[in-house]
Amino acid sequence: MDVLSGGRLRLGVGIGWNAVEYARIEEQIEVMRLLCTQEVISYEGDYHRIDEAGINPLPVQRPIPVWKGGRRAAQDRSRDRRLVPAGAARRQHARGH
Repeated sequence: MDVLSGGRLRLGVGIGWNAVEYARIEEQIEVMRLLCTQEVISYEGDYHRIDEAGINPLPVQRPIPVWKGGRRAAQDRSRDRRLVPAGAARRQHARGH
C-alpha cells in the first residue's frame, strides 16, 4: 500500500486494554518495522517467531508511520514513544505534515 500510494501510508492500530495486549501490539509493531526496513529478517520474541522472512517490494517510507489509538492511560503505558497518539496524528495531518 505504501508503494502504491507513493509513500503516503499511515498505519493505525488500537493498542488494547490490558497488559498482554500492550505487550503483543508492541512486539507486532517491532516486527512490522523490521520487515519494512530490512530485506530479510529473523526474529524471536515472546509472541512471534520468524525465520528468514521479508516483504517485497519494501515500502517507500522506512519505517511506515504508526498512529496508535486508545484511552489516554493505555497510550501512556505504551513503551514505544515513536508511536504518534491518534489525536496528535489528526492535528499533524490537518497542518499538512
